[in-house]
Amino acid sequence: MATTYTWDIPALDVYTHKDGRDDVVFNVHWSCVGEELGFTSKIYGTSAVPPATEAFTPYPDLTKDEVLRWIWDNGVHKQDTENQVQAQLQELITPTV
Repeated sequence: MATTYTWDIPALDVYTHKDGRDDVVFNVHWSCVGEELGFTSKIYGTSAVPPATEAFTPYPDLTKDEVLRWIWDNGVHKQDTENQVQAQLQELITPTV
């Protein structure tokens, strides 16, 4: 059975006003959950958002896909994270200790 991965954005840290803009996201709280054979593993992290130079989207207009692209473009390696979740799942499914 294949592992199902679910990426989520449980929280965003937002400046109400920064550099002449309103609702500026500066930090993303993210999680990656893997599920297989009734077992679940999760990695949670935070990622700083670099200041927008040209394209700016205020907090109320953001989509989950856009925020995930931010973190994946700024240091969170999607495949590496999923590999870590998979390794944790394998230890739960077939313990070595």
